[in-house]
Amino acid sequence: MKRKDIDMRIVAESLTGIIERLTLTKLFKGIKTPEDLPHLFLCKMINKISTQ
Repeated sequence: MKRKDIDMRIVAESLTGIIERLTLTKLFKGIKTPEDLPHLFLCKMINKISTQ
């Protein structure tokens, strides 16, 4: 779905927040490695999109 009415600044801030949260809750606590974060990030995004 493509939406033209979404403010890209909000999208950018949201993505930054997601990455920060994954870094704080998974990487810094030693639960995941830096190599795991992109996969985890993409899985969360796909799951979120597919449930809408």
